[in-house]
Amino acid sequence: MEKAKPILVVDDSNAARMQICSIIESAGFRTVQANNGIAALKIIREIELSLLFLDLLMPEMDGTDVLKYMKEKGISIPTVILTADVQEEVKQECFGLGAVGFLNKPFKTQAIIDSVLNHYK
Repeated sequence: MEKAKPILVVDDSNAARMQICSIIESAGFRTVQANNGIAALKIIREIELSLLFLDLLMPEMDGTDVLKYMKEKGISIPTVILTADVQEEVKQECFGLGAVGFLNKPFKTQAIIDSVLNHYK
């Protein structure tokens, strides 16, 4: 995958971001990182991405706001939500805003890899 577009991992937890990126990179994919929604939107506007792993609960701008912005601007990047929030309403809101997957924290390595393989474009 010489010219494969990178996968953006957005999480305010440095440890979680590093772990997710390590899993994705071990499967042969490139990653870029952001520690909040504002940083994520900057990357989304500047780089063509193949997939987005997005934490919901973050300071400054949360994952739901990122999804709303992308929907408003017609930005279509397959997005997998990563969250400790297991409320069904939250899940449905995310899918309504265009998310393609939803992984609960703590996540399993295989769930991350499966998400990449199922949604990478």
